[in-house]
This record gives sequence, C-alpha cells and structure tokens, in this order.
Amino acid sequence: MKCVSSQLLLCAILWCTHAQQGFQDNFTRYNTSEWIYANDELFTGLGAVVYYEKNHSKVNHTLSKGQGKGLVIVMEACQHVEDGCKGSKMASGHLQTAENHLYGDYELRMRAPYTVDGDGTTCSEGIYAYFTAGFYRENDTWNEVNFGFHPDRDVNGTCVSCEHHADTGGYKTDIVNIGFNYREDFHTYVIRVRENSLEWLVDGRRVHNESARLTHPMHTSLILRTSFREGDPGVMPTAYFEIEYFRYTPDDGTAVQ
Repeated sequence: MKCVSSQLLLCAILWCTHAQQGFQDNFTRYNTSEWIYANDELFTGLGAVVYYEKNHSKVNHTLSKGQGKGLVIVMEACQHVEDGCKGSKMASGHLQTAENHLYGDYELRMRAPYTVDGDGTTCSEGIYAYFTAGFYRENDTWNEVNFGFHPDRDVNGTCVSCEHHADTGGYKTDIVNIGFNYREDFHTYVIRVRENSLEWLVDGRRVHNESARLTHPMHTSLILRTSFREGDPGVMPTAYFEIEYFRYTPDDGTAVQ
C-alpha cells in the first residue's frame, strides 16, 4: 500500500484494521492472499541446508488419524536430476503469512514430523520443524516466538522447545516435558502473545510462560528443514509434517495476562 501525504492517516487506519482481523485456514487450497509458499529456494542458514519447493507443501491432502484433509509438508531426498536441488540432499516446504501480526493467539492443529515408513513415533534427528507464531528481524530489532520440534533433544518426542527473542536480551530456549510422544497423534498448539507476556499451550494446557515484551509486528511461518547440529545428516527417510488448520485470533484487550 503506497500513500501520499494526504492519505497517510487513512492508510494507517486501514493497516491497523487489517492487523486486527483474525483468520483461519484449513489448507484446502493454496491461499496465496494469506500465505507465501517458498519455491525453488535454497536455504543455508542456521547451520542447515535444504531446498524448498512449493509442491512439497501439499494442500487438500489426506491427513493421518482420520483428521480429514489439510496441509502436509513433505521432506524427502532430492528428486531433481538436472540441478540436484542446488546442492541440497533434501527437499522440503516452507510457508509464511503475507501479512504481519502481533498481539493475539496463534493456534495450530498439527501432527509433528514423523518418519513415514515407520511406526509413526520417530523422526530422523537431522529434521527440525517449527511453528513460528512470529518472526521479525531487521538491523538491531529481533522479535521471534516458536514451538520447536527437535528429534535430537526431545527425549523420544516428549519434550517441546519453547523459544523466543524479545525486545531486550538474547535468544531463549526452554525444553519442556509435556508427558507424551507428540508425534503419535494430532495436538493443538497455541502461542499467546500479549504486550508483556508469552504463553505456550498444548491441548489447552499451559506448558510454559515468560514475562517478555515483543513490540514489532511479525509474520507466522511453518517450517520443516534439516539440522546440521550434529554434522551433515545426509539423505534421510521421508518425513511428514501434517497440519489440520491454522488460526490467528487478535487480542481484543480483555484477555487475562
């Protein structure tokens, strides 16, 4: 949205109005007005190498456990004969919201990544997934808040990673035991962002909270990537990250903080 000086107030009002609107996506189609799907992109940051393709984010796909249809992000060995996925051994999917949001509830009904040709309880240690409720980083400003799913440190799927970076301080990670293997079934994950606090909830139960202040609007991301934390994991078995729906509900100021 471009504005001349006489339109600045109107533009500010329109932006705020959109930012205050919530939305839900059941991923029955590619909703490109709400999501940006990475395509033909090589990601080499954060100690990882992975090739992102839009067709690895499969919408209106049959979900496991009788959950109907939704989004399945697939990580598999590179199938490109010509360019070899730009040097990556694994291909996967990545999507982020087209608009930024800030205070509110970010809810994802999902089944954490699992190895397809297995019993559904395990995942290769070189595969990381994130439900990133919000991310913004530019110059000296860094705001971020995540659920992280890390097979190399999740104690057989029983521990989630609650991560954030507020206006001040460094990046903080807390490994939290939730008492069951999260890969075996679908669960509802909520990240609650308020002006001075953060909460992480699983199936309606608060598993972690922080007193923290995030002030910059952020985009939401759903990420399935490799991890080189323990070195190059090489070619790994195919894994699925299944998502029934995403819902963003803006904070109306009445919620208890």
